[in-house]
Amino acid sequence: MLPIIEQCSNNHGGKPRSSIHSMTNSQKSNLVNRTKKFLKGICLTILSGLFFSITTLVVKYVKDVSPGTTAGFRYFGIIILSFPLALESPQPIFGMSGTYLWIALRGLAGGTSVFCRYSALHYMSMADSTIIILSMPVFVFVFARIFLKEHFGPYHVLALFMSIAGIIFASKLEFIFGKPVQEDDLVINNTISTMITTTTTTTMATTTITDKLFYANETTNKTSDHHIDGQKRLIGLSDQLIGTLYSLGATFVGCFVYVIIRKLKHVDKYVILFNFSIISMIEMVMIDYFFYDIQLPTTGYTPYLIFLIGILSFYAQLLLTRAIQIEEAGVVSVVRTSSE
Repeated sequence: MLPIIEQCSNNHGGKPRSSIHSMTNSQKSNLVNRTKKFLKGICLTILSGLFFSITTLVVKYVKDVSPGTTAGFRYFGIIILSFPLALESPQPIFGMSGTYLWIALRGLAGGTSVFCRYSALHYMSMADSTIIILSMPVFVFVFARIFLKEHFGPYHVLALFMSIAGIIFASKLEFIFGKPVQEDDLVINNTISTMITTTTTTTMATTTITDKLFYANETTNKTSDHHIDGQKRLIGLSDQLIGTLYSLGATFVGCFVYVIIRKLKHVDKYVILFNFSIISMIEMVMIDYFFYDIQLPTTGYTPYLIFLIGILSFYAQLLLTRAIQIEEAGVVSVVRTSSE
């Protein structure tokens, strides 16, 4: 609701037309300024959502590169583009006193959220992942109520339960909906039955059954997706469930990004971008080093896609940061997800 209508309705029993004429020039000026700020925040959020959507689409086409490497190059691009602008800021380039911890948390939360979101795209369709992440505004309202004391009413509670139901349907959990029978499974089962009846191929049958139970040897992993296949065999989870867990991680951790930026609303936007990107990039390098084999893009069009991700991410984060500094975190999260 626009601030000018909301303010007038509260003061004069829901009669905005007559109450505007009874206001002083100072009150009218303040309400006009608030309305302009509200509309500016909404427009910035819509543009930010557009850039984020394009970035997600580009990431889907990045092949043979781990999610950590992709996210690391994303933040490297933000660092390069924000550094000269942060130097021109009147504030210290590494932030003002008392903001270091919040900026560090912004970097950790942002990096973790992006890593989970990119990882989810390796296991499930972009549509299913987006459905889960679109529930973020409801949880942002919850955290904003706890940490920022923003409004949270009965409609938000209803939206919370509806979002949880939507997540359950999007995740397609096997213990709720059952496991779908696929043609490939029938072929594998027939192959196993045939191989068991022959004595000379007993070893091959054992290997096939073991592979079906996700305990195959590491030498059977494909080179391009060795880290994904390894995770599947170690924990024995389906692609859909792994993607759901990653999407939920991106959703919950991403909620803190809105709250933290709102806390840093007096810090220059370029200073925030520069510092949190450094922390996020370090986090991504560490994740890649300890959990994945770092794979740099070398051939095809992948390097160009990585370069494009860095540019798009800079503008997406810049617009989002400024929008949250202007408008409430819950409102911005709703508009942003609505525009994706």
